[in-house]
This record gives sequence, C-alpha cells and structure tokens, in this order.
Amino acid sequence: MNKSNKYTTVLLHGWGTSANTWNPTKEALIENELPAVSIQFPGFDLQDPKEAWGVPEYANFTISQLKEMGIKPPYNFIGHSFGGRISIYIATQKPELVNMLVLTNAAGVADRKEPKIELSKL
Repeated sequence: MNKSNKYTTVLLHGWGTSANTWNPTKEALIENELPAVSIQFPGFDLQDPKEAWGVPEYANFTISQLKEMGIKPPYNFIGHSFGGRISIYIATQKPELVNMLVLTNAAGVADRKEPKIELSKL
C-alpha cells in the first residue's frame, strides 16, 4: 500500500504488445487518485530478449521491478493475455503479494512443465 492507503494497480500487457497499451487506463486510475504502474516485459515492443524466459522468469521480473520502484505489496493486478497468465502465476505462487486480480483474455497454462494452476485457491 502507498501513502494514500490505496493498493497499487499493476498493469501487465499481453503478447505482442507493450506497457504503452495501458497508458489510457493508467492515466485514468492516477487521475482518480488510484496508484498505478505498468510493467514492460523484456523482449516485447521491439526490445531484444535477454534470454529465453518462461512464466516464472517474467513473474520474478515483475516482482523485482515493483521492489525496485519501492512499491509495497499487496498489489491489484490487471493482466491482459500473457500479462493475465503472469498475474495468475504470481497469485498462485505468492498469494501474499496479491490483493485483487482482474483478467482479460488471460492465457492459460502454456505447457505441462509449468505447475498446474488451481484457481480455487484464489
């Protein structure tokens, strides 16, 4: 929670898009005094990927970015497509970091190597 006692909304973009996709939403939240940030995933929006990452690596990247920004949990996650998949993963693996999930066209489990997600735990 930030100084205003409102949870920060974390906006996670989908596959083939960028954090800029969320600019209108982020601006509307901020205008209404609701703290919000969007995370740019490495390897998206014409960025060179650092290496081949899976869902756990993108989730860890998201959490590390929030820590670097000094934003304290829990967070409200809004994820579209791949960003929804990352949000689900964080919620199931580190539920203490999540206040709320909003999923739009969220991607499901990508392959059998990843742990199965039990949404009933949420």
